[in-house]
Amino acid sequence: MAMRFCVLASGSSGNCTLVTSGATHLLIDAGNLPKSYVTTQLAELGLRVDDLHAILLTHSHGDHLGTVALSLASRAGIPLWLHPSLLEAHPETVLGQRRHKRLHKLHAARKVKLFESGAFGLRDLAIEALPMPHAEPTVIGAVHAFTLRANGAAERTFFYGTDIGHVTAALTAGLGAADAAVLESNHDVDMEHAAPRPDKLKAWVLSDRGHLSNAQAAAAAAGAFAAGPARRRTLVLAHLSRECNTVELAEREMRTALVGAGVGDVTVQSAAPAARTALLDV
Repeated sequence: MAMRFCVLASGSSGNCTLVTSGATHLLIDAGNLPKSYVTTQLAELGLRVDDLHAILLTHSHGDHLGTVALSLASRAGIPLWLHPSLLEAHPETVLGQRRHKRLHKLHAARKVKLFESGAFGLRDLAIEALPMPHAEPTVIGAVHAFTLRANGAAERTFFYGTDIGHVTAALTAGLGAADAAVLESNHDVDMEHAAPRPDKLKAWVLSDRGHLSNAQAAAAAAGAFAAGPARRRTLVLAHLSRECNTVELAEREMRTALVGAGVGDVTVQSAAPAARTALLDV
């Protein structure tokens, strides 16, 4: 069966994406969202919580690893797959410290599975964890993007990458191999500078360990797709800032860059903070 995906929610208020191969159903991240929202979205897609086989974590920020992920692991027995550095992190906030304590309890209860950077398998999925620059590793642990392939799915490849400080060779390679991708396009630089936000927050977002701007995301996708073989692709722009971005700005910048690079046959759309996309084919 072909691999499919659906972004259930995307943004600083919470991130969660379903990936299904037919034989395997997993969530990438589950943060800062009501459990009822996640279960309702799954039900509308014909799935129950009990159908999930894993929650694959990119990192430990609360909008990616939230109470809902911890609850699904502890109460429903859905294993959390994470990099071991998340267990070794030292969160700075009280909420982060509480999540970290619960994470250790789940690890002790054998409800956590660990992966290293690089290739690993999860049921019928071949996954590659790609290290990404974002925030301080000592505080949140390592951050990863992922490529996923399903056995028997004609070698179709799905890429997922958000919370990325700057474009890296690993990001370019992951995008270039993808038939479908979820890619961060967090902010418009001018809007970020003009936003009524603390200067410290602006400086971090715009730094090499912050978030990808529309321009950075567009250049990364256009360069990666142009360097690879021509084929039909689906690209979902994710983690758009409510204060410092708009769907129109992000999609226009992406489409302009793709046209400029001579890349055609890419369907571009954006994920919303609290409304799921359609169930899309990889």
